[in-house]
Amino acid sequence: MYAILGIYLIIPILRRWLQNAPKVEIHYFLILWLITLFFRIPKVAAYQPAISLAYFAEFIGYVVLGYYLVTFEIKIIRNKWFLPAILAILGIGLTIVLTFIFTLKRGYFVGYFY
Repeated sequence: MYAILGIYLIIPILRRWLQNAPKVEIHYFLILWLITLFFRIPKVAAYQPAISLAYFAEFIGYVVLGYYLVTFEIKIIRNKWFLPAILAILGIGLTIVLTFIFTLKRGYFVGYFY
């Protein structure tokens, strides 16, 4: 609940930045966000720097990614439904496979990837 409230409070500031930011800055933000997402994986978390990246890696990146995918045309893919379909299949597949592997290794259900 607090995450949703925080996102709603930051969106006016984020919207103004996104409308005025060049594409390179949005790329930079998304790359940093993806890197911080890797630190949420349990095996990688041990290598996380002393600075907490949790607030950056939470949900704001999804808002910026959504803006990017809607605003900028990806020239490789002409069909606007192709990329979301591929990402959905990839996300569902990774969730299933990684949950299965981690559950099998630990001997109990690991719902981290949900």
